[in-house]
Amino acid sequence: MFFYQFRNNPIIDSASFHLCTAIKTTDSLRLTVSCHILSSSFYYVLAGNENRSIQYLKLREFKIEATELFVREAIITDSQNRSSTLEGQTPSQRRRSRQQLESEEQELQQLQQQEQQQVEEEEEEEEEVLQDIEEQVEVEVEVDQSPIVNNNNNNNSNNNNSRPLKRVRFNMSSDSNNNNTNGTHPLTNGVGTADFLMNPDELITMSDVNGESTAFNKNELIRLLIQSLHYLGYKKSADFLEKDSGVNLQTPEVMQFINSTMEGDWKKVENLLPYLKIKSQNDLDSVKFLIYSQKFLELLEIKKVKEALECLRCEITPISKDPHKLQSLTSLIMCTDTLDLKKRSFWPGAGHLSRTKLLNDIRKFVSSEIMVPENRLEQLIMQAIQYQTTKCLYHNTTKSHYNLFEDHACNRNQMPLECKYTLAGKHRDEVWYLKFSNNGKKLASCSKDSQILIWDMSTLYEAVPQEPRVLATLSGHNKDVSYLSWSPDDRYLISASSDNSVKLWSVDEAVCLKTYSKHTDAVTCCAWHPDGKRFVSGGNDKNLYLWNIATPETTHQVSVPIRSWACARVNDMAIHRDGKQLIVICQEKKIRIFDIDAERPEISIAETEAIMSMALSQDSRYIIVNTSNQEIHLWDLEKRIIVQKYRGQRQGRFVIRSCFGGVDEGFILSGSEDSKIYIWRRQNGALLECLSGHTKTVNCVAWSPTDPYLFCSASDDETIRVWTRKELELSNSSNNDSVSNNNNNNNNNSASGNTCQLIF
Repeated sequence: MFFYQFRNNPIIDSASFHLCTAIKTTDSLRLTVSCHILSSSFYYVLAGNENRSIQYLKLREFKIEATELFVREAIITDSQNRSSTLEGQTPSQRRRSRQQLESEEQELQQLQQQEQQQVEEEEEEEEEVLQDIEEQVEVEVEVDQSPIVNNNNNNNSNNNNSRPLKRVRFNMSSDSNNNNTNGTHPLTNGVGTADFLMNPDELITMSDVNGESTAFNKNELIRLLIQSLHYLGYKKSADFLEKDSGVNLQTPEVMQFINSTMEGDWKKVENLLPYLKIKSQNDLDSVKFLIYSQKFLELLEIKKVKEALECLRCEITPISKDPHKLQSLTSLIMCTDTLDLKKRSFWPGAGHLSRTKLLNDIRKFVSSEIMVPENRLEQLIMQAIQYQTTKCLYHNTTKSHYNLFEDHACNRNQMPLECKYTLAGKHRDEVWYLKFSNNGKKLASCSKDSQILIWDMSTLYEAVPQEPRVLATLSGHNKDVSYLSWSPDDRYLISASSDNSVKLWSVDEAVCLKTYSKHTDAVTCCAWHPDGKRFVSGGNDKNLYLWNIATPETTHQVSVPIRSWACARVNDMAIHRDGKQLIVICQEKKIRIFDIDAERPEISIAETEAIMSMALSQDSRYIIVNTSNQEIHLWDLEKRIIVQKYRGQRQGRFVIRSCFGGVDEGFILSGSEDSKIYIWRRQNGALLECLSGHTKTVNCVAWSPTDPYLFCSASDDETIRVWTRKELELSNSSNNDSVSNNNNNNNNNSASGNTCQLIF
């Protein structure tokens, strides 16, 4: 039992080697010494004391000394016996006896020399066997319960007198609290533990550009490489790496569990569950529930209803803690066919897809040391790329391929910083608002001159780019138009005006379909509902109205709002993409959120300053608000906190409308009363650019929702400016401006002290 338990312990291996050699040579003297060494080795290993293990190493020297001692004592004893027999012999007999004694002494000396030479040869053989672990490794043997109490004082004194060791230094600790653990899953060196947990863990240390060191486990890296090779289809290479390194991706039992799950052998899967070492009973029940649910669905799929009912009654019900899930599974028995089963259970059917998902769900409850997360190396690479893109100040590329050999960075050429066209002479007064259509092909602008213009932006993408041209002019309002909103399908446009009305326009026909005149004061904003059938309007009369345009062609009917809310003077609004919430900015220090369809209470988020305007992100989680203290605040609507603040623009007298923009809406864009346009990095609030061009206040900016290299600006100077990259390479052109030269990266990012490098 001891030999098996400590079969990988170098001390026991060395002592056992000498014992076997003594047995083979039938040398009683060596057998005695070897047995003494082996018994001492077991004592020191069980005691788990480092100093006594060092004392054991001195026994290697004792082997030779003991051999010499026994031989010397045997020679002296034999010599004394023979000398006693010399008395009474004739001189010639004594001479022959002395010659014989001297001959025997020489033979014994030769045997002694041969014995010492053989011991030295055996040591050299041991050195070769242990050379892999002899260079820099410290083996840590942890004993949870030590049966022997060590005397540390004596051990320390013995250690100080010991000679330098030629072998590996064995670090033994009897501290039972020094267990190697990973979360709630302790890892031990007991029988049955995988090789990658029994072998000493070698750390690899690497330094980043700032000189900070990071260490990771070498065996963990090898396991990730093996997993990645399997993922890439190089099974032979993965098997060779396992054999060559001695590191296994998973224990044999875990591999059987995975294979059995993919084969649908549920009885074997259940028997192998203990090898996952799930400590919490709740977690174990959750894993069993996942397995039995998969088994239940597969039985239903192949029409084995009786077996499915037995599984539901005897296996799922006893461990189910959610009655709703249990009820849902029970209702699936009534499915008429396989298609109905898959549709109602949102289940793809028995096979690779559903069983792979099952394994991924099980991994959430198992230590990553036991079951390596799926595609873990690829996930780490993606995390490194995502980290680099977040640190890249000018990241604005639609490129989906990244070079793993180089660090990622974008330069200023990725940004639309050049005014390519100035659209002048079409509006006859200040341009207050502009908005891209959802498909990015059109641009709508409105002005103090009461006119609405529809611009054709597709001319920018022709073989020879042309200046955008006016497709239609929408006339009908009696006063200035301050706000526009496109329908989700881009067929309709609604406009808000100071003439107290909202008009619904057909874009293709360039005609007004209906006028909504419920407001008693200037209408300041409007927003389409995602269903395309309703919209909301708000104005200075402190009212919000929800309208239905189910029959927009009936222009002569009097329109009545289907719902209304009372509030303060409305400055801006937006509707959540799920269509359930209306987000409103009034002339007060708060953000209001109304429930459109239900009668839930209003949600109010307090601001520190008066809010002039707002813009909602595409995912509807974040909004930016322009405040009266010349700041732009980025709010997280879910957490209801300010995430970032942007400073630099001037805003005090007029309403300035800002927007999100760029790839993944990574930038914040705003006009200013100093006639400039400001661009910030959304994540860190760094001011990247301040663009000149307009001659008066820039009232509104709009970034194309489909092209990260295009935005437009509207100003009191009666012009609209179109901003692109320097060479007008828009999103339909090849993207060749993502650079990876380290020198350029440092130059581009050094202004804000940000450098990004991919480090492995």
